[in-house]
Amino acid sequence: MSDNPVVPLIIRGQIFTDNLVPMGGRGGDLTFLTPDVNQYLDRLPLYDPCALDNLDSISYEEILDYFVSLGQRLDIKTNRHMQQAYELSCHTAPATPAVLAGSYASIPDYFQRDYMRDMVEPCVDVAQLAGLVDSGPRASGRRVRLRGYGVRALHIIGGNSPEGVGITLLRSAFTRCDSIIKTPSNDPFTAVAIVRSMIDMAPDHPITRHLSVAYWKGGDANFERAIYHPDHLRKVFAWGGHSSVEHIEKYIKGGDIELVLFGPKRSISLIGPQVFEDDALLQEAARRAAFDIGWQNQTTCVNSRITYVQSGTDSAGVERANRIAAAIYEALLALPESVSTRARHTSRDLQSWLQPLFLDDAYRIFGCRDNEGGIIASQYPEPVDFGDQLTDRIANVVPIDSIADMLQWVNHKTKAAGVFPEAYKEEVRNRLFRYGVQQMFSLGFVNNGTVGGPQDNMEVLRRMVDWKMDEDCSSLPFNGFSPPR
Repeated sequence: MSDNPVVPLIIRGQIFTDNLVPMGGRGGDLTFLTPDVNQYLDRLPLYDPCALDNLDSISYEEILDYFVSLGQRLDIKTNRHMQQAYELSCHTAPATPAVLAGSYASIPDYFQRDYMRDMVEPCVDVAQLAGLVDSGPRASGRRVRLRGYGVRALHIIGGNSPEGVGITLLRSAFTRCDSIIKTPSNDPFTAVAIVRSMIDMAPDHPITRHLSVAYWKGGDANFERAIYHPDHLRKVFAWGGHSSVEHIEKYIKGGDIELVLFGPKRSISLIGPQVFEDDALLQEAARRAAFDIGWQNQTTCVNSRITYVQSGTDSAGVERANRIAAAIYEALLALPESVSTRARHTSRDLQSWLQPLFLDDAYRIFGCRDNEGGIIASQYPEPVDFGDQLTDRIANVVPIDSIADMLQWVNHKTKAAGVFPEAYKEEVRNRLFRYGVQQMFSLGFVNNGTVGGPQDNMEVLRRMVDWKMDEDCSSLPFNGFSPPR
């Protein structure tokens, strides 16, 4: 047991490595040791919400300064915590080591000042996150001051991409929350590495002292019954599917704790008929589509699974769709290893869906034979039945006559739509948004999504705080119990 790596428990700047119990990383490739959280129930919750007051002493600019300094310390080439997290994650993460290395190398980018400003300033008045702000007199003569108060929160983060840790840390700090981060079994390492770097940098800083990182196996009834209590938490933010949080819903009924779910979602691509007028345009569309499919080996919700091509559905149209499917496949194979690689293995469930298609005239298959990824080209205007399970850069190209042909497969679980060419958006935008698509971007830019915008149809920073109102009626005469104007 002593040969197994230790994943510390971190509680508001303090690191614990005792009371260890073995846990299995997802996939069964690694067993790690971590403190039994049941032994720390008297310390993990923040019992006094007024203990958040020390976060009010730091300004918005000071928060930016803190994270700029942190970002400079997170270079995997020099940070031993990040190096160890990467090495261990190679055994548990869904991405291959080369893709994972690219993800770790990009983590410092999330702490650049301009990136953080773009994340916060378009979404919320930063002054309202620091104190009450006068919104001016109302018609009644009352003056109203508003503030978004930080809360005691739990974040159940996903493990499909380590960059999600950085986004969670930033959101927590800018909203002045006290946050417990529950790490996932396929990445219990990244959050610990970053927060340990914060402790090395500024152990007594209010931001450092309001972050905790813990791993426990979901469904631990004794622990979860205690932690999911309105005296301990105000909000729970959960990434992933319903199965990841269904065991806690029985503890938070009644609305005393607000549960905010992110996902699961899937994304699509749309390619307009214009690309068939120019071979150079078609090749550009293929390269862009391949990137949106292959980035991070198709492990995130913004990766495209289904690409709808307005090629027509007669025999000539299907051949046009096959042509671009072949070009996308070739572009997938040409992606750099830091972006996308051959998969370690294709899941058995996906293989069971794929094998019959090689003998089915309803599909033409490019690749999909040796874990290299591939494209399933539908020969009819219908996507495959297992679109939600497509991963490891295996995608489906579907010919359509018009946008109306694909709207039946679009709903509120469709996170994003990458569109090419840009002018094609004018034709498709309103219908896609009405049917449930949450975000639209230019094809090929899946990895450069705007952070200062909605996620899952909500403004996350505004959702993370509790909005409070102070009414000043001092200028009004007191009329006893007469009704208000």
